[in-house]
Amino acid sequence: DGEFVVCIDAGHGGSDTGCESKDGTYEKDDDLKLATALRYKLETMGVTVIMTRTADVRISLEERAYIANSSNADVFISIHRNAADVSSAQHQVRNELSVHYVDMQIFNSAFLKAFQIILNLIQGCTHH
Repeated sequence: DGEFVVCIDAGHGGSDTGCESKDGTYEKDDDLKLATALRYKLETMGVTVIMTRTADVRISLEERAYIANSSNADVFISIHRNAADVSSAQHQVRNELSVHYVDMQIFNSAFLKAFQIILNLIQGCTHH
């Protein structure tokens, strides 16, 4: 039917806090905020969005995979705020974005628009 489906996975959750930022926020909370913002942006574009979690709950990797696979999503986006223990200015990392894909055919115009939204949201989160 031509609809574009994106499955968004907000990393961590519940007792799995992920990393803690210098200002005391947990990755699980930041991941969920970004995932929710992305969801609303994509839905306004007419994209169908499936979320692996919408609350602060722990979901196993198996459950995340089941949700993604059973949704028949065109794209699976897992959001994480990675951290590194940096000891020198030479190796400082301000922002990190990783993209992993299997098939280049997913890079259609709808996916590229979604990816641009992700980049814009990340920039908004890092420039308070």
